[in-house]
Amino acid sequence: MAKILVVDDDDIFRTAVEKNLKMAGHEIRSAENGSKGLGQLSSEKPDLIISDIRMPEMDGVEMLKAIRATSQIPIILMTGFAEIMETQTAHSLGANDFIPKPFTSEDLNHAIERCLRPAHKAATKDDDFCKLAIDDFITGRTIKYNIFVKLSGSKYVKVAHKGEDISMDRVRFYRDKGLAYLYLRREDFRQYVGFSVHLTEAAKKTNIISHDRKLGLLRHTGEILTEQIQHDGLDEQSFNSAQAFVGATLDILTDNPRAVEVLEALKHHADHLLVHSVGVSLYSVMIAQAVEWHLPANRAKVAMGGLFHDVGLKEVAREILDRPRYTWNQSEVKTYETHPMRGLNLLADIPEISEDVREVVKQHHENCLSRGFPAGMKKAAIHPMAKLISVADEFCYRIIKGPEFKDMTPMEALQDIKSTNAEQLDKAFLDALVRLFKGKIPGATVQTG
Repeated sequence: MAKILVVDDDDIFRTAVEKNLKMAGHEIRSAENGSKGLGQLSSEKPDLIISDIRMPEMDGVEMLKAIRATSQIPIILMTGFAEIMETQTAHSLGANDFIPKPFTSEDLNHAIERCLRPAHKAATKDDDFCKLAIDDFITGRTIKYNIFVKLSGSKYVKVAHKGEDISMDRVRFYRDKGLAYLYLRREDFRQYVGFSVHLTEAAKKTNIISHDRKLGLLRHTGEILTEQIQHDGLDEQSFNSAQAFVGATLDILTDNPRAVEVLEALKHHADHLLVHSVGVSLYSVMIAQAVEWHLPANRAKVAMGGLFHDVGLKEVAREILDRPRYTWNQSEVKTYETHPMRGLNLLADIPEISEDVREVVKQHHENCLSRGFPAGMKKAAIHPMAKLISVADEFCYRIIKGPEFKDMTPMEALQDIKSTNAEQLDKAFLDALVRLFKGKIPGATVQTG
């Protein structure tokens, strides 16, 4: 057993921790602040220090800094959502571990074990977590999942417990201080966006085989998100938030090998198809954010709808897709117009694809003038998500290099939509797209309607 120094200004909490540790067989010393804890260090010579962060006279971070000037004694800091910035500072100063309040005796014992027996420390991996923009947590609700911050490398620290009330002012404070992202465990993110918690049996059997292919696809789509999609003039915060959400959704979705196969098919069939699909997914999520679709499950459906809306094009001859549309003959146009129904069939065996996403794939070329395909639906009958994705589709068709367009700027694309087919698109979603840029691009005065 170990000699442990417990430092906390809360007498009741400190006493409870001491009692718990004594019951586990440890020898305990205590102090009510960092200054007194530091004073006991040379005389008591503890094997480990467990300290709160916020204390009078000398807080836990100041004590840690003073100790690290002369000693590498293991130090565990008790932290929480209110101390995220201090946690990051403490990690950089050499804190060995963190334990979020309130914690159980089991949590405490595991932290002690990790510090005193590093060989037994369980490694965390980036693959275990999904990144979300901090804005996703400005909801005004009690959190349903444990929340983590990433400190460095693959070091993740829990800073808030499931069921904990988090101050929205505190979230905004961290955002304003430059904290851009928080993290959920992968299994929690699946629930957060309404995915099935478990893979299908078929996916489980083939998942190992597809792991390298999945990682290759994720690396490629990550490069697309950061390097190949124009976002000049966009609100950076909105872009980063959508980028993180699309990336996390794609990461979970590609646990299913069939989804990997379908997206790989887009990548290999025509050079611009996957880039276009990722762009539509990204802009669709930004539009959803702009019209205040806050439910994570709805934004995940929009992200997936963008990724898969054109999947049926993999069954249209590349010789057609590599030419501008104005060069197509009537037969080629008819072939092209089959791709929504072809896409619907291709997604039939992916359980993560909800009915809403299937309707997006089927309806994304319907329009508000009832002149779309495949059914020429009335505006009121078109699924709202399909209307939203149609706007992102038209925009990305112009800003992403393809057979028809050669990299229009976002402003040029908005102007072109206004002059050619704005009346075919849902005004609310087109207005939302314009708002993403308005005031951010010099001369951006596009109006819709």
